[in-house]
Amino acid sequence: FYVTPPRKTYAICEFGFSERMLKPLWMGADFEALPYEKKPVLRALIRKKYGIPIDANVMVLAGKLDAKKRPAELAEAFCRLDRRDWWLMYVGSMDPDIRTQVEQAAGETARLVFTGFLSGAEVLEHIAASDLAVFPGAHSVLWEQTVCLGVPAVFYEEVEGDASHLSNGNALFLHRGDAREILDCLNRLCFNESMLVRM
Repeated sequence: FYVTPPRKTYAICEFGFSERMLKPLWMGADFEALPYEKKPVLRALIRKKYGIPIDANVMVLAGKLDAKKRPAELAEAFCRLDRRDWWLMYVGSMDPDIRTQVEQAAGETARLVFTGFLSGAEVLEHIAASDLAVFPGAHSVLWEQTVCLGVPAVFYEEVEGDASHLSNGNALFLHRGDAREILDCLNRLCFNESMLVRM
């Protein structure tokens, strides 16, 4: 079984498996563990916890936030986004040198939140409380859980179609993952409330 399209390609190219032998077993989420029904309550609680205005929009990058997840590129794009009603929340562990890079890339904006390490359940609560999830770098199992939580998302695709199992109109895809491309996506989404609602 393969869990994403690139895993299938890897199994064929690297291990010589026949395509006929391989079947998809898509990564998903345990719906009983997802805080889907608590989204409105979590939205208010998490904004209050971090001093975010209750009517603010929140975008989130979650997981183990190393350089491969491109948190600095996201910060650079976010600081250039001309919307003061959006906040950016980094949910998860981040090494001090990566945090320094993020803070430098973010410039003067004070609308950043760093949660530090959280339990898996808490991470899902933070994603559920957000308006947009942005994953501009390496794959995380949180991608599938974000989709299952019904949160609009931006994902990175190294090869076109390698994340196609994640979208049914709920996501946009990056192909470079640099700050310019991320900003283009954010401009499309953060200025278009009806598009976010549809997603």
